[in-house]
Amino acid sequence: MKFTIEHTLPVSPEKIFDAWLSSSGHTDMTGAEATASDRVGETFVAWDGYISGKNIAVDRPLRFVQSWRTVEFTDEEEDSLLSVELTRTKGGTTIAITHEN
Repeated sequence: MKFTIEHTLPVSPEKIFDAWLSSSGHTDMTGAEATASDRVGETFVAWDGYISGKNIAVDRPLRFVQSWRTVEFTDEEEDSLLSVELTRTKGGTTIAITHEN
């Protein structure tokens, strides 16, 4: 299964990137405790431990890819893949989030 959602926000790609891939920014953005990093190979935890994963690719400030799983995944289930593309537009950024598996 694979789906993509897109939306344009009135902020720069750098602001979105920094909020998503920093512990304090992600916590502030979602309202739930998170640890995050902007380095390839680093792990993250979000939504008070419900979500965890690892950074697969990071191309600041326009793209990142993460493995992703919840506490509901069984050991036999493979990780989901989350790809985030940030495109600078007039007056903001279009964010495209693709989630597969």
